Amino acid sequence: MAEVLFGIGLLVFLSLFFTAIFQRTLLPDVLLLMVLGIVLGPYVLGWVKPEDFGKSGGVMSTIALVVILFE
Repeated sequence: MAEVLFGIGLLVFLSLFFTAIFQRTLLPDVLLLMVLGIVLGPYVLGWVKPEDFGKSGGVMSTIALVVILFE
C-alpha cells in the first residue's frame, strides 16, 4: 500500500513539474506524462505491471472524490 501511495504522490509531483516545464517551453505536459508511462510501463523498465492498476483503483477513486467535493 505504501508503494501505491508513493507512486501516486510521485505522479502528482511530476505532473506539476511538467506543467512548469510546459509554461516555459510550450511543450505539452501530457506528452511528457505519456513518455514517462511508456518508460515505466511493462515494455521498457517493467516497474509497473498491468495487475498493479487494480491496487490503486480504490485509492484513486477516494482521492478524486475528495478533490471533487472540495472544489
